[in-house]
Amino acid sequence: MKTPPVDYFCTPKDLAHKMMRAVQSTTPKCVADFAAGDGTLLRTAEEYWKDCRIVALDLRRAAVKRLTTTHPQWQVARCDFLSELSRSRCRVLQAQGFCDLVLLNPPFSSRGNAYWTAITESGAFVRCSRALAFVLTSLTYLGRQGRLVAVLPRGCLTSEKDTAAWSAILRHYDRKVIALNGRKAFARCAASTAIVRLTRRKMPRAMAEQNGAAAVFREPLVLVRGRVQMHSVNGKTFRDGYSLVHTTNLRQFKLAATPRRVGPGSKPIVGPAVLLPRVGRPDLLKVVVVPRGQALVMSDCVISLCCGTEQRAKRLYKDIILNWINLERLYGGTGAPYVTLRTIKHFLHSLGYGVSVQSLNGLAK
Repeated sequence: MKTPPVDYFCTPKDLAHKMMRAVQSTTPKCVADFAAGDGTLLRTAEEYWKDCRIVALDLRRAAVKRLTTTHPQWQVARCDFLSELSRSRCRVLQAQGFCDLVLLNPPFSSRGNAYWTAITESGAFVRCSRALAFVLTSLTYLGRQGRLVAVLPRGCLTSEKDTAAWSAILRHYDRKVIALNGRKAFARCAASTAIVRLTRRKMPRAMAEQNGAAAVFREPLVLVRGRVQMHSVNGKTFRDGYSLVHTTNLRQFKLAATPRRVGPGSKPIVGPAVLLPRVGRPDLLKVVVVPRGQALVMSDCVISLCCGTEQRAKRLYKDIILNWINLERLYGGTGAPYVTLRTIKHFLHSLGYGVSVQSLNGLAK
């Protein structure tokens, strides 16, 4: 039998059970491990939640082949999880929505005191240890009521290397140290570790501390998808009516000139609102605020988030910009990238917003 690669230490069964018990009062429908190894954590999860969907990723071909063979019902893929390029090419990740529970026993050796770069939920880059890079990246796949339970080196809880990473995490999550494990917890490894649970707050700490935040979130946003198909207005000219907005009119965070007009019988959205592309390559520069009173009809490749007040629209715009990296990865599809209303609604829920969906008959007349 070949010796496992360096920094490959299977999670002992007793620690796996401690991690499951740390999840507490929730029944996850989707459980993921992005450094699955031999699958111990995920098999233990199935003992607790028999009907959960399992997502297993690992970098090593042998581990992926073994998991695929022994657990054909799981969604298994090979992926270098700390590589953005590898994640973008991973079909399992691209097809996967948010997870309810992430379990991690990540690689955490850092020879030469190496740093890793990860992206926070606010879109900022931080340098941190390998273990915290796994945690930060995993959190981008966690649902708004999700939890992450991980075995981490005890030193990362207090090290200067991970200060910035923890600061970013604790803006959005509550952290609880479930157990401190001795140096003999893992076979062939003398590292001191801790079991840590992260639970997403209903809204980020910074938002909750702002004056009047409760009033801003009290009424739900209204999510509207445009309905006008561009081919239906080709060759038609209306002197009156509403400006028609296409994704090509969303430029540099502003609404460019909209020469096309549709008949006055079409139903518009009225600002204040925030517009997003529904179809096409996701582009941060296409996030646009519509001022109060401006009436527009949207093509079917544009989404509007109607806000009620300008204060709300500006806050929403800022939150989308800060969390763009999380929204961008939700666009997918075999042809032109697109995002669904359901996905947008889930994303906004993760930021603390209530959302209602409205249907418009936006066909040009």
